[in-house]
Amino acid sequence: MTNFRQITTVILIIVFLALMPAAVLAEPGGVTTNLRLWLKADAGTSTTTDGVGVSQWDDQSGQGNHVTQATGTAQPLYENDADNSINFNPVLDFVSNDFLNLGNFSDIKGGSDYSLYSVGVRGDGIINRYIIGGSTGVTNESIHFGYRHNTTLTLAQYHNDVDVTVLGFSEDPFIIFGEFDGTAEKLLIREIRNSSQVQNDKDNTDGLSGNAVDYIGRARNTYYFGRLAEIIAFNKAVSAAEEQQIQSYLALKYGITLDQTPATDYLASDGTTEMWDKDAAGASAYNNDIAGIGRDDDSALGQVKSKSVNSDAIVAILAESEGTNDTPAWTDIADLEFLTIGNNNGATTYQTTEIPSAPGGVSSVSRLTREWQVQETGDVGNVQISVLGTDVGSPDQLYLLTDADGDFSSGATSTAMTDNAGTWEITRNFAGGEYFTFAQSDLQLWMKADAGVYSDAGVTSAGDGDAVQQWDDQSGNAQNATQGTSANAPTYRDNATNNINFNPVLNFNGSDDFLNTNLNSIKGGNYTLYGVGLRVSGTDVNRYFIGANSTTVNQSLHFGYRDNVSAKLGQYSNDVNLTVASPDANPFILFGELDDSGHTLTEFRNSGSVTGANTNTTPLSGTATEYIGRKTFSTDLYFKGDIAEIIAYSTDLTATQEQQVNSYLALKYGITLDQATATDYLASDGTTEMWDASDAGTYNNDIAGIGRDDDSELGQVKSKSVNSDAIVTIEADGEGTNTLPSWSDIADLEFMTWGNNGGAATWTYTGAPAHSGCRIVSRIWSVQETGDVGTVRIEFDVADADFDLPDPKAGTSYFFVYDSDNDGTLTDESVVRMFDDGSRGGDETASDNVWTVNNINLSDGQEFTIVNMIRRRILVVE
Repeated sequence: MTNFRQITTVILIIVFLALMPAAVLAEPGGVTTNLRLWLKADAGTSTTTDGVGVSQWDDQSGQGNHVTQATGTAQPLYENDADNSINFNPVLDFVSNDFLNLGNFSDIKGGSDYSLYSVGVRGDGIINRYIIGGSTGVTNESIHFGYRHNTTLTLAQYHNDVDVTVLGFSEDPFIIFGEFDGTAEKLLIREIRNSSQVQNDKDNTDGLSGNAVDYIGRARNTYYFGRLAEIIAFNKAVSAAEEQQIQSYLALKYGITLDQTPATDYLASDGTTEMWDKDAAGASAYNNDIAGIGRDDDSALGQVKSKSVNSDAIVAILAESEGTNDTPAWTDIADLEFLTIGNNNGATTYQTTEIPSAPGGVSSVSRLTREWQVQETGDVGNVQISVLGTDVGSPDQLYLLTDADGDFSSGATSTAMTDNAGTWEITRNFAGGEYFTFAQSDLQLWMKADAGVYSDAGVTSAGDGDAVQQWDDQSGNAQNATQGTSANAPTYRDNATNNINFNPVLNFNGSDDFLNTNLNSIKGGNYTLYGVGLRVSGTDVNRYFIGANSTTVNQSLHFGYRDNVSAKLGQYSNDVNLTVASPDANPFILFGELDDSGHTLTEFRNSGSVTGANTNTTPLSGTATEYIGRKTFSTDLYFKGDIAEIIAYSTDLTATQEQQVNSYLALKYGITLDQATATDYLASDGTTEMWDASDAGTYNNDIAGIGRDDDSELGQVKSKSVNSDAIVTIEADGEGTNTLPSWSDIADLEFMTWGNNGGAATWTYTGAPAHSGCRIVSRIWSVQETGDVGTVRIEFDVADADFDLPDPKAGTSYFFVYDSDNDGTLTDESVVRMFDDGSRGGDETASDNVWTVNNINLSDGQEFTIVNMIRRRILVVE
């Protein structure tokens, strides 16, 4: 008997539970109290086959208010495709006379307060588009929630209406909200669309009543025309906090930007977690086209892929390995983790300002004016950023430009994106607060020994004498050069002897040192190459500092030196060869270019230049492997000497751009540009003259300089012409070193350069200070200054093998003189004692024949030289 009663009880409990409404595990925006209807196209549809009619759409509120349509010709179609979905979420498409039966939705009747939401897209051409409607024409007994016509949104209880004027029909999805609040005695209607919001309300004390039949997609004999994604109903007036949570849920899910006037947070279901924080740094300027991905279990929200539905939005984001919006996998994203983006509403056209640094400022970079900010709650892991090529000008190559502070002119990283059938894609793990935009660039490779040189795989910076395992590309394209075998690695050099104008180098031994690199990006079109280095003479006839491994015509790049007296730019059997001087102690700049006229090759060395050309315009092709310091066809041959910098562009530069890059390299490495035709040194802005050739006159020998050019990442604090007869070194006081400038005084685009008149290493009374016993050296230096670099230390190597000054006639000291009053003569000047004692006056090493004077503030146009005094006089400045 007991067993029978127990079994009966269990059966009754099972039946009772089966008859109960299903338990609600999630709620829209986490708002569960009084939820009475929750229809969403990503759950509970009788079909999930694209283009098939929906006979039943199940209520997710747990109240069992399912909607149905038995007649096939009246069923809305399930749509989940690129043309019809809303932010990659499915919809039901209502056309003609489609509708679903809701029955008597008594939960919001009998005078009850209620709140209604819907998300959808209107179709055009139909006057009445009510989303929820009733069957009667009795006042306050037939709800009409939706669009009365193209420019009017309404919440009506039949003859008891509140309307708001909205923008005309568009394909932009909407969120609409309607409410009867008996306590406040009002009806309210609101539309959110196109990042803006309009609403209206009216005084009202009457709720819905009666027993009218209710529908989805129909009101009496008029029908909704368009797509619907979600419908929500509460039999209460939701609070302001609840409104924000529900609207945030819908906004994130459907990519509909909430009105940000005033700025508005997107709140998750817990009411505190911010999916979009309006108060985050920069958010007020980057709050357009807000979209996001993330997970909110209490809202059943799993947005894996997202793109703002605004018509001018161009960026889609996709969480890597997290499934789809329909079936999220949640391999990495935890509950209440989100990543959202917004932009500054900039144009989707390109600009050439606020771009990353490049040699001479010449990167041929242009980037979108529009910028995006990332906000992240938790860590959503890797995401894919994608953009249609047609939305960004159909570039040949697109780059993702990322930055920590929104200023892309410094500290930005450029990474090449992949073209996937017309959509540019890249995967990245963003940090909250990062900024990004998109760029086009012709700068493909930028290797310089003063940055990104490592003794391991990109972690430990190399020190003097270390083998170099990795040399990082500074172009932003991550074409890093590597060598996994220590015995084959070049050596990093940064010491008093092994450098080029106080800048470090990589030394290649000529027998087996090389680095692996990749220059596929310059193939198939015009290109430009630069190299700076120092050759070592010997029996090794081939010294290419860029080489390849192919023996196929036009598929193997060779750039460097064929032998001691020949430079070469070759593509294997398509070469331009150039007769040059034998290797010496003077570094070179080698320039190679393919343009529409053919190949050009120029070497700058010893204040001169030589150029050769051919007329073959065939570009590089193929997929040959490239190396730095090696070529491998026929036999392995290696570069012998130092390499300081290598630059590659996937275009031929203009004459002005060439001048900018040449000037950057010349100033940095102390290599005097050929002045047979007077040539300015131009800074990165293309107008600032670091060296004005027209002002220099005959003072155009052994040109060198110090200064700062941020857009070139140039910080030359100490400099000396690399010409063999140059004896002057100048160093800015208190500005750090070339590899680590401190910039305590020198501002961007401030320079001081100097050149001399080519005078001999002899003493002369001509032009000397007008005091008995003073003679000056026949070589005079002239200064040019842009801005004010402050005080400097000046050193003279008086025993230089190629410019050996005669010893002083009396005493043991040399003296310094400069045109301190800038009147064009030294005859009225006092002299300043110099030192070679290892202590006073800033001199570093005693008796090394390098004489030093410190704390000198030279200015534009001033001349200076070294003085020999036969007799000491009171004119000396100690």
